[in-house]
Amino acid sequence: MTRSLCLALCLMMGLWAPACAEEIAIAQYGSSTSAMPWAVALEQGYFKDAGVDITAIRASAGGSADIRNMIAGGLPYAESAIASVMTASANGADIHIVSENVHTVANFVWATLPDSKVTSLADLKGRKLTFTTPQSTSEVMDHLLVAKAGLRNTDVTYLSTGPYGAALTALQTGGADVALLAEPIFTLNTGKYRALAWARDVLPPLVSTVGVVPTEVARKRPEVVRGILLAHRRAVEFMATNRHEASAIIARVYKLPPEVVETVLGTLTDQTSGGVPYFGLGDFNPSGVDAQVAGLKLVHALDSETPWRTLVDQSYLPPDLQKKF
Repeated sequence: MTRSLCLALCLMMGLWAPACAEEIAIAQYGSSTSAMPWAVALEQGYFKDAGVDITAIRASAGGSADIRNMIAGGLPYAESAIASVMTASANGADIHIVSENVHTVANFVWATLPDSKVTSLADLKGRKLTFTTPQSTSEVMDHLLVAKAGLRNTDVTYLSTGPYGAALTALQTGGADVALLAEPIFTLNTGKYRALAWARDVLPPLVSTVGVVPTEVARKRPEVVRGILLAHRRAVEFMATNRHEASAIIARVYKLPPEVVETVLGTLTDQTSGGVPYFGLGDFNPSGVDAQVAGLKLVHALDSETPWRTLVDQSYLPPDLQKKF
């Protein structure tokens, strides 16, 4: 029986999601550190404990794909970048932001070759910096790094390389002087590259991903939304207190060496960006979202004037995580 047919039968019988197995849409699941808690939540049975029957994660390459997967597939929840969510809403999608899952961009690092003459931010002048795709968070970060160095945009050359592998190729062949990388790529290549600057040390907290639900799901199936948010919170808490076991779970899903995952988790959970942790329990850090939105407008990734706060509904979070903006 297909999931859509199952849902239709559930509706006819007056039942909701707990009676039918479902998926959720998560950006870059299986590759990005931002999605790691979902692997733990699924493996540990936290969805089932919370009374929701989430049996699989539908991965996407990011961008707006996760929102499309949620809406087109009739899924109850998606984790996506704030730009994708705001753009989808501006284009007519009836959705709500219900959680903030990653508070910072602490998983990013600007790297050089070990023998590079670029050893400080001041050395960026006249250099070539990579980012992934135009109007992405990585482009925002490059611009903020250049400003942090006291330079103008015209003092550097920005290169859009697409995947991080292409950025490394550009670095190795002399096509770029500095490559912006995301974990776990840097740790996987320990010794091959030198960290010029970690985002957690030079940038303010920039909110990476948020959780979003269709308004109809929020209205008709609030217990499902609450259950999903609770499962994610439990996973983040488990990762903080059971790092070795959590690393083994994530390593299986991400097809990475467990020791690499454990090293990355250690960095992301033990260190903060301006006192703000990387993984979120669901609670919102408004200043981090404001900073991200401002950066996205800087690179013309957002032209919507709709305040992001109007899309937020915190009522599905536990009371201890709800905040006054």
